[in-house]
Amino acid sequence: MNKPSFLLLQGPVGPFFRELARMLRQFGRVRRVAFNSGDALDARGDCEFFGLTLEHWPRRLANLLVEHAVTDVVLFGDCRPIHRETIAWLRERAPQVRVHVFEEGYLRPDWVTLERNGVNGFSPLNELVEAIHQVPEARRRPPVSLPVGTTALRLGAYAARHYALVGLGRGLLGHAITHRERCWHEGLRWTLRLASTPLRRHAASLLQRQLMARAGDMYLALLQIDSDAQVRMHSRFADTCAFIEEILPSFARHAPAGAFLVIKNHPLDASGNNYRQLINRLAHQHGVRDRVFFLNGGSLPLLLSRTRAAITINSTAGISALHRLVPLKALGQALYNAPGLASQQPLPEFWCAPQPPLLKTYRAFRHVVAQRSQINGSFYRAEGRAMIVDALRQRLRSGMPLSFAPDCWLTPAAPPAREPAVLPAEALPAPVKPAFVASQQLALHHTEVH
Repeated sequence: MNKPSFLLLQGPVGPFFRELARMLRQFGRVRRVAFNSGDALDARGDCEFFGLTLEHWPRRLANLLVEHAVTDVVLFGDCRPIHRETIAWLRERAPQVRVHVFEEGYLRPDWVTLERNGVNGFSPLNELVEAIHQVPEARRRPPVSLPVGTTALRLGAYAARHYALVGLGRGLLGHAITHRERCWHEGLRWTLRLASTPLRRHAASLLQRQLMARAGDMYLALLQIDSDAQVRMHSRFADTCAFIEEILPSFARHAPAGAFLVIKNHPLDASGNNYRQLINRLAHQHGVRDRVFFLNGGSLPLLLSRTRAAITINSTAGISALHRLVPLKALGQALYNAPGLASQQPLPEFWCAPQPPLLKTYRAFRHVVAQRSQINGSFYRAEGRAMIVDALRQRLRSGMPLSFAPDCWLTPAAPPAREPAVLPAEALPAPVKPAFVASQQLALHHTEVH
């Protein structure tokens, strides 16, 4: 049997793809391509530098497939320009080549995603909701994971360095293919965000304590990173501001009089957008200035324990709400935007009487997602990267491909390579919601999703 030949394109910022390449060489040939100076730094020179424009890439891709007899292409994020071009070209010209797509975890915080051909809105799992009830009750085991720790500061440091170098390389070398147009600004924003972390966390903690103690039902809006492909490609919103401009007036018109809305920023947002100013203007305009709050930080699990209902475009944080059986409204395309999971009510009705998810449906959903797309680990911590690499090494040793084929998600999955001796114990405080939902919530024995 011929050994596989892996072609690695852009990975997450940091050394993960470099460490992955080292492991893959135990099983076959590996070729990596860098498309900008940030990619080259992350690869530590162990790559081919592609210094032309996107229009020239298909010809080089075709040559790489022949020169290295490529069987597998590995990349991070399926909506980056170079990756969209690659996947489309392979689908048409070389469908026999397997495409493995990494992404941040659907289940948080201790997981990453790996799927065949696409993720999020392009995930093969988008078809699962129609069939998750086929999963036998006996196989709906809660996924187990080892905690990997916080990653925000490490991600911020990797991102600041990466985008600063992309900007520098573009200035010196001319061409650089990246999914961020203004790389100098991106690097600077990440640097400023890291520097302001202590002050921002302190301010968020103070406001969160006030909100937790406030009377009335709390509704939680979960923002996403403005440039996220989830927003731009898998929703009808042009950006995050458009989402705010739709939900805030709707809340003002239809939510119960005693309710208040907390709009929580994404924990890794470095866009520089002044959401606070936009929210204050809209709240004043619609007469709810004392009932709408912008929270730039805070603890999602703690907030969800107090939340009457949550709303988002299609953030994976929505799964954290489902995990606590908090009623959730998703306004974009999402794996969980289906009956029995996210509410299908019109928005005015959702504010008044939000429908909670069904425990049985959520358990089946979580089982399938975990078994078919999730790997315990982190791209941004050394121990987390080692966990991912070790799990994939064991898959390849067993003769399985790097990721599951799209059409085999209902077949029995291999058991986890290892399970933690002691699972993290997470208390589930009773949220402010109808008693029957709280009673279902107590039946959940899963590890908390952040």
